[in-house]
Amino acid sequence: MERKAGFLRLEKGRVDGLESRREIPLSSDVTVVGRPSAHGAPDPRASSIGISDDYVSRGHVTITYDPGQVCFLAEERPGGTQNGTFINGKRLEPGKQYPLKDGDLIALAKVSDEFRVTFRFREGDRTLAGIAVSALIPTEDVTIDVQARTVLAGKRSIPLRRKEFDLLAFLYRNRGRACSRNEIAQQVWADEGGIVAEETIDTVIHRIREKIEVDPSKPRFLVTLPRFGFRLDL
Repeated sequence: MERKAGFLRLEKGRVDGLESRREIPLSSDVTVVGRPSAHGAPDPRASSIGISDDYVSRGHVTITYDPGQVCFLAEERPGGTQNGTFINGKRLEPGKQYPLKDGDLIALAKVSDEFRVTFRFREGDRTLAGIAVSALIPTEDVTIDVQARTVLAGKRSIPLRRKEFDLLAFLYRNRGRACSRNEIAQQVWADEGGIVAEETIDTVIHRIREKIEVDPSKPRFLVTLPRFGFRLDL
């Protein structure tokens, strides 16, 4: 079955360049939403949605999306945003990622009890989106074949995108060793000169955990080393 891309439907507010067409396809792995910055997006390969509203922060939030898998919303700014980001009326906590479901309402900047900008997330294929997480969480040990570029949970194949596998393969080659974010950037993003935002690395790590960990919030295999990097325990 062909997987259809998801999109955002603008319900309130102003988006740069969006006039008569009020739907924004999510065509990139990472989309930065917020007031435009003179320096562009933190990751030069990310797409952006420019919001014309002074109450919305620069780089307000990021959306990571893999069609047919899971869409996540995460606050971009380390200390959070002044006026907040909300999913279905609930404010996000800074530094955390939140899965999006078809029909979720994303709101930016609450001022005087009103949201300045709102989007509705729509998933093109609800069935695929609905089963993706539960279908991919393994209950058995993980096996990685670097040469064949395959990952197995028991006898079941776990599909990974290219960067997801590249990062996992690098950690597997160095399993049991602490790997810094800078080292990961230099090795996994070597084709880009090692230039990649830390948020992008964290996003890829999060997506890998969603696919190989029984409980991604308490990872058994892919361990975070605070203020340093990651270690793969296999």
